[in-house]
This record gives sequence, structure tokens and C-alpha cells, in this order.
Amino acid sequence: MNYFRTVLGWVITLFATGCAVMPWQYQYDSFVFTDDSEPLEAQLYLPQNIEQPIAAVVVVHGGGWVRRSGDMSSISKKLAAQGIAAFNITYRSAVKHPYPAAIEDVRQAIKWLQKNAENFNIDPQRVGAWGYSAGGHLVLRAGLDPGVGLKALVSGGTPAKFSHWPESPVITQFIGASYRASPERWEDASPVNHVKPDSPPVFLYHGSEDVLVEPVQMEFMAEALRQKGVPHEIHLAENKGHFGTYLFNSESEQKAIDFLKRLL
Repeated sequence: MNYFRTVLGWVITLFATGCAVMPWQYQYDSFVFTDDSEPLEAQLYLPQNIEQPIAAVVVVHGGGWVRRSGDMSSISKKLAAQGIAAFNITYRSAVKHPYPAAIEDVRQAIKWLQKNAENFNIDPQRVGAWGYSAGGHLVLRAGLDPGVGLKALVSGGTPAKFSHWPESPVITQFIGASYRASPERWEDASPVNHVKPDSPPVFLYHGSEDVLVEPVQMEFMAEALRQKGVPHEIHLAENKGHFGTYLFNSESEQKAIDFLKRLL
């Protein structure tokens, strides 16, 4: 079996004096990481010519928990270009599989990567996670648990405190019940309620003009981390909305990569 197809990727690196385009090589292939009847696939991006075990990041897309909106391939390539393996996963849609199905899928992906890490010259003790929007929520909800074994988390544009939107139809669909009908499930699904003193360090970023997931959500999450003494950093992407922060935000992304390099 040919596990890898070699492709040539171009990564835009931001310098203080401007932008320089540099060629990088990476390898990738797809793997099924689930054991149940509904197979879920992920793409593993690996830097080339690595001589010693490297760090890896599980990458999780957004899309309101129901679709793969923004597949995170660009971020995965940037990670690989800077020496970090990226495992770009998907998860079950909340339309058919409400909470906590997607959380279980993210945790299963993490376990698969940790179990198979040595096959790809990855250090299983140096694994983190990165998600945006719904993916950022899943990364926090799954990864704040110290028992999962992640060393660092990056979460952007993240809905972190669900009770702030008690009438949200999107969250109602994700949970499978309204806030009025099941407030305890809404609270359980909210990352702000799952911070532990030994949760991994977190990098949060958010668009200052985000009207879909308001910046106050980053403040809620940062305060929850602060109360438990968990190391964290925040970055506000000025003059960017929810989608602009995902699509046109090299500054936040590079800060997040630098954060991961320090901690993984």
C-alpha cells in the first residue's frame, strides 16, 4: 500500500518587513480512525526529511457541528511546513448524532494518533489540538480533560459558554434539546465548565468584529482558565469577523504555531 503521496505546498510566511513565499515539501495520506460502523477519515500531513520524532496536532474543522465548513487544510499545511505533523479530522454531524457524539469522535482521533504515532516518527507525548469555530469548541471540550493527554490547545472563534445563547437553534440542534428542556446538557457541553487546574495550556484567538460568535466568548473562556490557574494566551484579530478570522488571519495563525512550538 502506498501510504503517502508527496505534494509540493506553498506556505506564506509573514515577516516584519512584508511577506515572503517559500516552498516547502510535505507528505499526506488519509486514514480511517474510527472503530465503529460509521468510518471517519482524517488526513495526516507530515513534514519531510524528519530524522527524529516530532510533535503533532489534531486539527478540527468548524461548520456549526453539522458540516465540514473550512476543512483546515491550509492550517494543516502550515503546521507541516514548520515541522509539526497535522492530523486533519472530521466528525459525525449533529443532525443525526447530537452531543456528545462529536466529542467522542475527537477523542477517538486523539487516541488513534497517540497509538499509531511511532509509525510516523511522531512523539506520542507531544500531541496537541487546534480547532476553529465549532472545531474550537470540540478541541476544548475534549482536550481540557487532563486524562486525554494533550500538551497544548489552540482554539479560535470558539463558542465556549452556551447559556449565553439560550435560544440558539444551532446549539439546540447540536445538543438535541433546547436549553429550557435540558439546561444541564447545555452546561455540560460548554468548555468553560470543564477547566481543571492541570488542563493543558490554551491559545485563544477571535475576530474583534465577529457577530456570529461574539468576542465575549473568548473572554468567558479566558476567565475560566484564569480562575483555575491554567496558562493561556489570547489574541484579538482586529477588524475581522468570524469568517475573515478563519480565512485571512496569518498573524493569529503564526502566533498559534509559535505557541505550539514552545509547548510541544
